[in-house]
Amino acid sequence: MEFIALIADLPVRLILSNPLGEHRKSEIRRISGQPDFYQCSRFTEKQVFHVNFPIEKLHEFLMKEFSQYRQIDAWGFQYVWNVKRTKKDKILVSKKANELKVEAGAHNRKKSYILQEKMVVPALVDLKIMDSEGNVLPSRYDKFKQINRFLEMIEDVIENEDKKQWNIVDFGCGKSYLTFIVYDYLTRIRKLDVTMTGLDLKADVISACNLTAQRYGYEQLNFKLGDIKDYQSDRDIDMVISLHACNTATDYALNQAVRWNAKIIMAVPCCHKELLHTGDFSGVAMFGAYGLSKERISALLTDNYRAALLEKMGYRVDMLEMFDLSHSPKNILIRAIKCDRKQSQKSKDVIEQIEGHLKVRLTLGRLLEDE
Repeated sequence: MEFIALIADLPVRLILSNPLGEHRKSEIRRISGQPDFYQCSRFTEKQVFHVNFPIEKLHEFLMKEFSQYRQIDAWGFQYVWNVKRTKKDKILVSKKANELKVEAGAHNRKKSYILQEKMVVPALVDLKIMDSEGNVLPSRYDKFKQINRFLEMIEDVIENEDKKQWNIVDFGCGKSYLTFIVYDYLTRIRKLDVTMTGLDLKADVISACNLTAQRYGYEQLNFKLGDIKDYQSDRDIDMVISLHACNTATDYALNQAVRWNAKIIMAVPCCHKELLHTGDFSGVAMFGAYGLSKERISALLTDNYRAALLEKMGYRVDMLEMFDLSHSPKNILIRAIKCDRKQSQKSKDVIEQIEGHLKVRLTLGRLLEDE
């Protein structure tokens, strides 16, 4: 049977995607214990359900679980595996040598991250998050978890896309350490063919980033000086990333992503000043009566407005917590997936109430008027 060789490779992680049933994905991990066992996590849109089973039951369990999916990606001790079910129900199996040492995760002791210890990532070494042997420094473990959290949010969406070539733009990339890490993850771990461009308005930053990309050997990662509205590509843009673009710069990034018809948008807004300074809160005293509450409510309302507009433009939108609020107040990720869904009454109400009650049309609303 097709799975026998995969099972013999003692896989430590398997992801089942392209669902046929009620769950959007299943993830199976080998857990260290006495004895070792496997844990399967089945994900719906809002919940996750876990089931544990013995090592020797993997073949039987996988045969049954795969009946609900079209694809498996698996990481064994020797190979990285890809299993696909065609529309005619034919099973296709391929494998590549696994260059990374992947170990079983410890149950209830340490979370198994996408980037695991001993996986040497050059940018993490330069950031002094890990040493040259891939050991995460104890004082930098929070940052290590934050980076993994962002990669998990990317993985959740790309694993359901049946494509191997990606064209990605990172707007306002700055010193770009996260850009390097995302590129490393997609190309070295996910084995995807990725062209990635970082954009920034600072010439010295762009020069330094290009030198770093060359030093890391990232051949299809490049950095350009300029604004996102002026950037042109000879290929469709699959994903737009915008992290901590200040104030309305996030709106310009979102607007351009919509105009490019980007499949995936990942944005972490920063410095929400527009609604705070231009909105009329006189009719909604419960929102704007006190300085700090007005500032924080303005930020949340701005992101709700952005999410509603993206839904209006045919995206499925989630607002997710990047990491614990105690680490940074800039912790909300707007993740939008193009799906050509009809605008809901909820998003219409959000737009109309913010514009009507606060007597303002914010930047993204004005930019998208032509669309």
